[in-house]
Amino acid sequence: MAQREIKFRGKHLISGDWRYGLLSKYWNSNMDIVFVIIKEADNRLSIATSQIDENTISQFTGLHDKNGKEIYEGDILRNINHYENKKPFYNYHKVIFNNDYLGYSAINLGNKSESLLMSGNCQLFVYVKNVDFEVIGNIYENPELLK
Repeated sequence: MAQREIKFRGKHLISGDWRYGLLSKYWNSNMDIVFVIIKEADNRLSIATSQIDENTISQFTGLHDKNGKEIYEGDILRNINHYENKKPFYNYHKVIFNNDYLGYSAINLGNKSESLLMSGNCQLFVYVKNVDFEVIGNIYENPELLK
């Protein structure tokens, strides 16, 4: 049985850059709940943690786009729908975790309805493997792509 890679990302509260690793939640010295990414190095957990913006927490889907880039919740995917006069026309999708299907799905941003990719992780997996999707951004850094 293949082992699933569980990994998260989140934006560092101070620098604003992305941090990748394991997710943890704890209480700081002010008794505030904070979220941290714990980085794994050489198959061992490093001591260093990065406090992250909880609104940017995204889980790795276990899938990669056509260029080998990891796909996370909140990513925006693009694929070519068709060509007209040699000009490509694209479909755009937002990756979500669908609680009803207990898996990853994509919302078609063209009509704001759930697309054919809606049948959970298996269907998203099938479409990502059979359609040339690419990650072109995410909802945190590229909100203009949602319009």
